[in-house]
Amino acid sequence: MPLLIACFVLSSGCGILHPPHKDAQGFYTAHYNSCGPIAAQEALTRYCQVHGIKFKRAITTKELSQHIQKNSPPFIFNRTKLLIIFERDAANITWPSEIKTACQLYGVKLTKVHKSQLFLKNNPNATYIVLVHKKWSLREYHWFAYPGNIAHVYGDDTVFDVVYLLEPLHR
Repeated sequence: MPLLIACFVLSSGCGILHPPHKDAQGFYTAHYNSCGPIAAQEALTRYCQVHGIKFKRAITTKELSQHIQKNSPPFIFNRTKLLIIFERDAANITWPSEIKTACQLYGVKLTKVHKSQLFLKNNPNATYIVLVHKKWSLREYHWFAYPGNIAHVYGDDTVFDVVYLLEPLHR
């Protein structure tokens, strides 16, 4: 058994030997500045401005990140925490379900739409959160708010994975 544990530790990525930094409350600090919370913050801020919604204080990426991390499943069911064992940069990952849950906190639901919706000019007040990846890559994924950012992040190699339209949670 000790040999098996030693083999696992030595063959795993840097996540076990050098885990990502956590703050005093136990949150991964790398996630605070990752593209998921940034995209959610930018999209929610724009959505609120366009629709005249005012909150007592500004929405911050740190707050969104902490909400995402706090509401993630326990370790054994948590994809991110399992991936961190093998790659410490996995602490930056934000899954689509986590983006949806974070937006619901602010009374906004995300509705999946076709990527062509991004380029229609018939709704100038529409706000989107988009996940793309670089063609032929397993590591190059990126969340962004639109409008406000370049849609073809990877140029001609941009693959659109999911496009969410922000809408009121209750109508």
